Amino acid sequence: MSVEKMMAELGLEEEEFREVTETFMDIALSELELLKTAVRMGAAPEAADYAHSIKGAALGMGFQEISDTARTV
Repeated sequence: MSVEKMMAELGLEEEEFREVTETFMDIALSELELLKTAVRMGAAPEAADYAHSIKGAALGMGFQEISDTARTV
C-alpha cells in the first residue's frame, strides 16, 4: 500500500502520519525487545501477547507485512 493511501485511510496529513508512524515504531521496537526477551526466557504466553500487540498495531497502521509477520510469531 502506498504512503498516500495509508494517510488517506487514516485521515492524516503528512506531518501527522509521520508523527503517528514514529510513535508506532518506538512502541513496536520496544515490544519487539520484550518479545525477544520472553522467547529467550521460554515465556510463551508473554511472547504471544507481545506478538499480538505488534500485529494489531501494525494492522491498524496499514503495515500489513509487519502484521503478518507478528501473526506468524
